[in-house]
Amino acid sequence: NCTEGAGWEDEKSGAARINLVVAEGVGFCSGNLINNTALDGRPFILTGFHCMDGFTPIYDLWAIDFEYTSADCNNPATEPTPTRYVGVRFRAGKRETDFMLLEIIDPEFTAEDHYFAGWDRSPGDVSGEIIHFHHPVGDIQKLGVSGSEGMTILTNQITWNNGVVTPPSHHFVMDYAIGDFEQGSSGSAYFDQDHRIRGQLN
Repeated sequence: NCTEGAGWEDEKSGAARINLVVAEGVGFCSGNLINNTALDGRPFILTGFHCMDGFTPIYDLWAIDFEYTSADCNNPATEPTPTRYVGVRFRAGKRETDFMLLEIIDPEFTAEDHYFAGWDRSPGDVSGEIIHFHHPVGDIQKLGVSGSEGMTILTNQITWNNGVVTPPSHHFVMDYAIGDFEQGSSGSAYFDQDHRIRGQLN
């Protein structure tokens, strides 16, 4: 809730901390509620594929925390209490582009209480400031903002250290003007100036 995030209240409310449980241990990622073309309120969460890649996920125990935020730009003296839903299902994903789509299965979830972000899959660079809301190392919600140059398409292939190859023109690159990211920020959505998701942090 810093000044730079003013006017993004809806999008902030749809950003979540993901508490991962795998057979090998626990961890954190970030994600966002994302709308679908049926506009039917199915609770899909967009995040990063590598949040579970190489592990044995126990999806029934994954917890999705919304509104894990401070009232202002400072870290609060008291731990905020998030709105938590437990249990997800894997619906789609792709290693090469590092995207994963989950669906919250907790029966307590009510679509009317949450904001579902729109998206734009137009090809090419994205101009103007880009903003994302994330939970670095599982911390309360933080934000990152690009410079005015926005994001550009990375035209070369990426070979990751686990041997996965991302083809050319499948990732954006951007520089931060405000904020940064850390482990746990992975999967958070990047929003363009029209408040639409254009990609997620890998």
